[in-house]
Amino acid sequence: MTMPICLGCFFFSVFRKPFMSSNASSIPPFSRRAFTLVELLVVIAIIGVLIALLLPAVQQAREAARRMTCTNHLKQMGLALHNYHDTYGNMPPGWLVHSNSNDSAWGWNALILPFMEQSNLHDALNVTSKTLQQVKTEYSASSPTAQDLALMSTIDVALCPSDTGPKLNDTKHINTLQVPLSNYVACVGFSSAQGTSKTKQPGGLGLFIGNDGRSFRDIIDGTSNTIAIGERSYRLNGKAAVWVGPGRAGQGSSTDGVQNVSGGVSFTLNGQESRGGFRSLHPGGANFLYADASVHFLPETINSNRGSCPEWFCNTWSDQQAITETLGVFQRLGMIADGMVISE
Repeated sequence: MTMPICLGCFFFSVFRKPFMSSNASSIPPFSRRAFTLVELLVVIAIIGVLIALLLPAVQQAREAARRMTCTNHLKQMGLALHNYHDTYGNMPPGWLVHSNSNDSAWGWNALILPFMEQSNLHDALNVTSKTLQQVKTEYSASSPTAQDLALMSTIDVALCPSDTGPKLNDTKHINTLQVPLSNYVACVGFSSAQGTSKTKQPGGLGLFIGNDGRSFRDIIDGTSNTIAIGERSYRLNGKAAVWVGPGRAGQGSSTDGVQNVSGGVSFTLNGQESRGGFRSLHPGGANFLYADASVHFLPETINSNRGSCPEWFCNTWSDQQAITETLGVFQRLGMIADGMVISE
C-alpha cells in the first residue's frame, strides 16, 4: 500500500465517499459540472443590468469633471479681467471698432491674453500695433508666418470640454476666414450688440460694449449681481463664437459680426432662439462668470421675461422703463445699472 502523494489527496480519498451517491463511483475524481445554458443566460443578464446601472453614473461623473474644468476656465478669465482692470483702470472693450466699421477688429479675449499667461501669443499677433483686419489680410496658409500661426492657435481656456465643436469655427469667421472656435462670449446686456452707438441704451447696458471699457464704478447693480462672461455651445441652436474678434466690428450679423464675441440676455438661456445669446451642452443650464470673478451655474429654468421687446437685441425701445419693470431675473443679471432688485 503506497503513501498518498500529498495531504490534500489523502483527505479527499478519505472523506469523499460518504458524500457521494451510489452512482458516484462512475464519476472520475476531480471532475466538475459545466454551466447550463440557463445559468449562463442568468449571469449574462445580471452583468447587463450592472452595466446599465453603472454607465449613467460614469457619464455623470465625467460630465461633473468637465463642468468643473469649464468653471475653472471662466475663473481664469475672471482673474484676467480683474488684472486688466487693475492695470488700466477699466475692463477691456467688448470689441474694437475702427473708422471702417466693416473691418475686422480685436475682441475682448485677444485683449486680455497677457493676463492669461498668453503673452507670447499676444505679441505674435501684434495686437497692440496692428488691427485684426491687417493681420487677416496678411494671412497666408501656404507659407504661414509666426503671426499666421498665432492667428490659427487654439486656446484651451477658451473651450468648454463638454462642447463638441471643431477647432476652426466653420460658420463664425472674420470676413470668410475660418479661425479657432471659442465657447465663451461677453455679455452686452439687454441692448443691441451692433457697433458702438446702439449698445449705449442707458438702462440696458451690459458690462461689455464696443470701443469702451467699463469700470467697476459703472456697475451700479453690484459686481456680484452682474454677468460678465457666459457660455455658448457649438451644437445647440448655433455655432459658438471665436476668440480673436468680430469679422465686421460695426455689424450685428450672426455670421461675422459682433455676435462672434458677445451675447445678450434678450435671448432665452438654452432656448430655441439663443443663437446670439448663451447656451451650453451641460445638462440643465450653463456656467456664467460674474463681474466679481465668481462663477455660477444658472439653470435654464431661471425666470426669463423680455417684456414687450419684440427684437432679439431690443434695438428700439418705445418705453424703456415699462419694459425694465417686466424683465425676468436672467435679463436683470445681464445689465449693470437697471436698478431692479434680483431675488434668490
